[in-house]
Amino acid sequence: AVPAVVDLVPAPLASRVPTNLGTLTGKQLVQPNVDGEGDSAYRFQHLLVRDAAYNGLLKRERADLHQRFVAWAESYNAAHGVDNREFEEIHGYHLEAAHRYLTELGTIDPAVLALGKRASDKLASAGRRAMNRGDIVGRERIREDAYLAAGARGIHEAGAALVAGHEVRRNDVERRMRIAHRRQQHRAH
Repeated sequence: AVPAVVDLVPAPLASRVPTNLGTLTGKQLVQPNVDGEGDSAYRFQHLLVRDAAYNGLLKRERADLHQRFVAWAESYNAAHGVDNREFEEIHGYHLEAAHRYLTELGTIDPAVLALGKRASDKLASAGRRAMNRGDIVGRERIREDAYLAAGARGIHEAGAALVAGHEVRRNDVERRMRIAHRRQQHRAH
């Protein structure tokens, strides 16, 4: 939605967002959508355009945008009476991406570790909800993302949180970690 874009761009550019979106629409790079509430929204005309725009950002900028999006989304949801727990998988995905980019840049400080834990906690919660509704495939995908976000320092804690009452062997956690790392490497290529 346009309000999200306005909040996420640097302050000097915020007033130009509607004009810039109009220009991008004219060039057929984005197209307008209207969501159920009548808020104006835009989407990329093609996935290749989206990927080119995203890949043009530095990893640090990507990490910052992922974190700022989650902050905006949580604030927006709270202001509109929406339960943020319904969006933990999405928020966890964005926090895990931010954590991954920062660690790829060699930034491993207490703030980045806390970011990884926060991502892992959100993904673990989303995984438990998926398990409770019988969504095994969704649970497995979320579990792998939670393992990545937890990193080596918290992998066994993440595994314990995800299975909540189900017995898991150490080698199962390690196997899932290997799968998660392979998925991460595949995403990078």
